[in-house]
Amino acid sequence: MVSRAHLPRLLARVDWVELHTLIDEYFGVQVELSATHDWVARDGKVLRGTLASGDKQSVVFAVSHTSRTLLAQAPMHGSKASEIPVVRDLLTHSQLEARKVTLDAHHGNPTTTAQIHQAGGP
Repeated sequence: MVSRAHLPRLLARVDWVELHTLIDEYFGVQVELSATHDWVARDGKVLRGTLASGDKQSVVFAVSHTSRTLLAQAPMHGSKASEIPVVRDLLTHSQLEARKVTLDAHHGNPTTTAQIHQAGGP
């Protein structure tokens, strides 16, 4: 069991690529990159139990619109504005930037849209 106070420290040390590999291996949740015609939704969520004295721990997810399969995830620390570089890195490392990605208004900025366009995304 992890205490509420210890959770942010534990999450800061997690190797998210390795964690995703372990989840795939032991629980069968896989990164699905073969269906390039499928739309990908991406959003950040605050983790319960991590909000203490202004500390915000969140996770950014990328999910298939049709199958609702988890495609990628990445940790995020700080304010909502810190989500922008995390999403850009997530799109690059998961190779989702070349896919059809839905973004909210917060991410509809020239740098992010140019990244998707340069990767061949629609």
